[in-house]
Amino acid sequence: MKRFSSLLITVMMIVVLLSCKDDDSLSPEEKAAKSIQGTWTVGGGGHVIVDDANHTADYSNFSITFDQTTDGQLLYTVKNGGYAFHNINVDTWSFGDSQYKSIVRGQDQVNMLFSTADEKLTLNFSIADNAGRLKGMFGDFEIVLIKKN
Repeated sequence: MKRFSSLLITVMMIVVLLSCKDDDSLSPEEKAAKSIQGTWTVGGGGHVIVDDANHTADYSNFSITFDQTTDGQLLYTVKNGGYAFHNINVDTWSFGDSQYKSIVRGQDQVNMLFSTADEKLTLNFSIADNAGRLKGMFGDFEIVLIKKN
């Protein structure tokens, strides 16, 4: 019986070890993509700052979901993106640098610096004032989002 118990414990440990995916086997690009994958919202402690002015109330229902298709295409989906994501609902994205610290949006090629920590995603980017658009539609954006579980 003692031998059977030892064998059973050994088998269970092997199964547990094999079922755990080792993040060390992921490339730096895969780790970066995994760090932003999921749905992020302003609610729960996030904020939207444009040119040093707080616009969080304008983005109270904002959310963004980063995902990857089965063929490897990187997509994001936006809800209530306001001026920061003017009329973008679904778009592609790619990494903008070899350190995987920026994202380039597919439709408008806006380069967004990003960082993740403690279930927070921070996006920093600028939208240029082209053709005299109204104030608030352009500027320097800092968006801090909370991961939705």
